[in-house]
Amino acid sequence: PGRIYAEMVKVALEQRGIPCYIRSDAVTDAYSISGAGPAGHTARIFVPEDRLEESIQIQHSMVDHI
Repeated sequence: PGRIYAEMVKVALEQRGIPCYIRSDAVTDAYSISGAGPAGHTARIFVPEDRLEESIQIQHSMVDHI
């Protein structure tokens, strides 16, 4: 998903006590693009390895239908 969806997932993860941060691709970061983002540009959410599976389940429950 794009940046806006990544932000939504980040909030959900943090509410469950999972530390995380978002990293967008260079073009999106350079131009401070917000919202869903331009086509082909992505945002990645980084979490501790020991919380990865739990984080994936949370993310899928939120954006699998998109």
